[in-house]
Amino acid sequence: MVSWLQRIFGSGPQWIEPVLPDPGPGPTGTGIKLKQLASPRPKNLSETAPNEAQQAKIAGANAAAALAEARAKMAAANATVAAAQTSLAIANLAPANSPQAIQDATSALASAQAAFEAARRDMARTAETASRLAQIAGEPQIGASVIENAGVNESVVNDDDRVDVKNAKEKPYCAVCYLICEFPNGKFAGTGWMIDATTVVTAGHNLWNPPADPQEPDRAVGQVISITVMPAHTKSNGDPFGAVKTSHYAYDKRWENEGGPDRRLYDYGVILLNKPGFKLPFYFTAYAQAAEDWNPKQVLNCAGYPVDLGNGRFVTAAGNACSEQQGGSLFKGPNKEMVIHNIDTEGGESGGPIFWTDGKACYVLAIHTQGKGLADGLNAGVRITPKMVKTFAFWSANADKVRGAQTIA
Repeated sequence: MVSWLQRIFGSGPQWIEPVLPDPGPGPTGTGIKLKQLASPRPKNLSETAPNEAQQAKIAGANAAAALAEARAKMAAANATVAAAQTSLAIANLAPANSPQAIQDATSALASAQAAFEAARRDMARTAETASRLAQIAGEPQIGASVIENAGVNESVVNDDDRVDVKNAKEKPYCAVCYLICEFPNGKFAGTGWMIDATTVVTAGHNLWNPPADPQEPDRAVGQVISITVMPAHTKSNGDPFGAVKTSHYAYDKRWENEGGPDRRLYDYGVILLNKPGFKLPFYFTAYAQAAEDWNPKQVLNCAGYPVDLGNGRFVTAAGNACSEQQGGSLFKGPNKEMVIHNIDTEGGESGGPIFWTDGKACYVLAIHTQGKGLADGLNAGVRITPKMVKTFAFWSANADKVRGAQTIA
């Protein structure tokens, strides 16, 4: 079950140079999905004549608008496919069971699928053009958009768009931590993110897990014994800021005490380090974005350490908040405690930051905690709330007084 810590195993593929995504025009921007470039990386702004860069910015803005239109066409084509599938199912179940009706519905479905594939190819071409122009113009490249497919029952949604993080020592990735969590039944991998030099936010199940369950034989069990924290860890460069092993942590008591599916609404906690902790060039800001301000066009990012690609491999991907059905809610829980998203993740990335950036500030809006199981074929995370922001600050300021399960006032 990918929502739990996954047991460490194997070694992963070789590294590839990432092309980091563009955040789009702002919190409600559509963003740009970037692909690996086969040709040499274009010149950046410092290497390009001002008029060339300015021209690239103008052309890039036009390409971004074209990309938004292409994405809208793809979404409309996807809806047409769904409608055609429904029509075919109705034709097959109709009492008269008319062969002509079935044939017509089958043909309509084939046409809709062809239109969808054409729209998908058009969007990919437009995205590549926009990404090249963004690089020439020297635009920041953090963010992308992924069209969700609620029928995919995996943590990777549609194509796997995760790319390796190579600039791990730089903002914002320097504040993402590789975690090795030692439980009574073995060592497990996880992800966390730092809000200050001594506080690492992560998923509650990186710290405590329910008793053993035959249905989930490969997950961690019980209280974590120790956690090794490694900011900006990569397989090629190791631990540029060092590594710290600790057994000091705190998490919401409801994560342990609640029974059934409600437990996952409180799947968060922090790892508390002794001072001075890690001196990093950047720390994330936990931001409580109001539920009404979430937008499915807002470009979100997640970074972490999935075990399916090999131990300690640092990747990032991007996507959007989304719903299981068109026009449905972006959230789960009676108080919208969890947000549904389509960012590609796998086991080991639990606890990673789901963040938005404008290229300057980086705001973590949720904690990735859940793969398949909560939303149909999609992923989810615990949404940052004002109470959580205050709780993180309290735990950090009173580290000597908090340990283990904590009652949230």
